[in-house]
Amino acid sequence: MELRPPLLSEQGLKVSLQRLIRQTKLRCNFLLYVSIGENIHPSKEEELIFYRIFQELLTNAMKHSNATEVSIDFYQVDWSIILQYEDDGVGVDLTNEGYSFSSMGLVGIKERIRSIDGNIEIISSKGQGMKIRIEVETEAK
Repeated sequence: MELRPPLLSEQGLKVSLQRLIRQTKLRCNFLLYVSIGENIHPSKEEELIFYRIFQELLTNAMKHSNATEVSIDFYQVDWSIILQYEDDGVGVDLTNEGYSFSSMGLVGIKERIRSIDGNIEIISSKGQGMKIRIEVETEAK
């Protein structure tokens, strides 16, 4: 069982994400735009998974993307929680068999999403940035 950050348990997902975003903005060298919907209702397990995915996406953007702008939209439509990430960075050639997702934390993100029966779509090409769309049907209705 993965350790749950105390702030996540005490204040919930939105407050925890807002703090993570503030901390990232102090350290990153790109413009960061984040929109978090008002009515997102993940289960406790999904809260932790989305928090960790935000961490991995932001870390990846700082370490690998060389982006000037990063945007993340996080919202719920009916029973689906959706996270959309986009950057204007260096991108990757996803068709290159030698390319390793593990170096960018994407394997961890894919595994987390798979563990809650979610879907992930990654669109990227060399020099064209990266787009990631995650959709999870939530149990917390």
